Amino acid sequence: MLVTMATSYNLPTHCLCSLAHIRRHCQHLARFRATHCSSPPPPRGFNNSIPLSTGYFLRRKYDGGRKMALIPSQILRVAILLSYFSILCNYKAIDMPAHQTYGGSWKFLTFIDLVIQAVFFGVCVLTDLSSLLTKGSASMEQERQLKKLIGLRDWMMAVLAFPVGVHTTVLPFIIIEMRTTHHRYPSRSCGLLAVCTFAVGYVVWMCWVHSVTGVWVYPLLEYIGQTARVLFFICLTALISVYYILGEILNNYIWDSLKSSLESDKAKTE
Repeated sequence: MLVTMATSYNLPTHCLCSLAHIRRHCQHLARFRATHCSSPPPPRGFNNSIPLSTGYFLRRKYDGGRKMALIPSQILRVAILLSYFSILCNYKAIDMPAHQTYGGSWKFLTFIDLVIQAVFFGVCVLTDLSSLLTKGSASMEQERQLKKLIGLRDWMMAVLAFPVGVHTTVLPFIIIEMRTTHHRYPSRSCGLLAVCTFAVGYVVWMCWVHSVTGVWVYPLLEYIGQTARVLFFICLTALISVYYILGEILNNYIWDSLKSSLESDKAKTE
């Protein structure tokens, strides 16, 4: 083709050589782009059936909670942990008369919940770091310690972080954590026993503060009778138990649906 063009336009020989050189250069460039500039294949276990709107850190292989979330999810946990530290510092800096009385901020369930959330996400971050440090290690002791951390993280999520966090504005963070990482819930009886123990413990703590100060933590309790207070405490315990069951159902729904989607996608691929 280059010879025909050179003959048609009466081009000299050195121009023909230049055109041939340009042609070879273009061929080399095309081969280089095809080899080095093509889009990389998706990572193993990458699920294209999950919408892009869920975020890249959600589009990963279902692993039963053993493997940690991808790096963006780990960074998100660190950011949430730092935000809780900031909230707690600002909360303690608020000059409120109730904070100066017996029990301080620990009288209020909101403050206790903030501490629970901070500890929980601290355990999540520690689990992520331990998983990264033990990756590829053949040490059975490190693997055993990591399993303990994962077990503690899952237990705190099921028994404390979700049921107690439902009544405050920290719920979105818990939903994000539940959506990004699979948590193994304990048996229903053990989980409810732990949740009810926490609720009864807080009720006893409120009654103790009242016996010392003569003032109820929540003003509503001042205006209702003894029987109504007992019913209020029973309803509080029952409500937190309902929140536990709700968290268990929601966790199973999210991850059973995702697992079914991945298995269906795998079957189509095979």
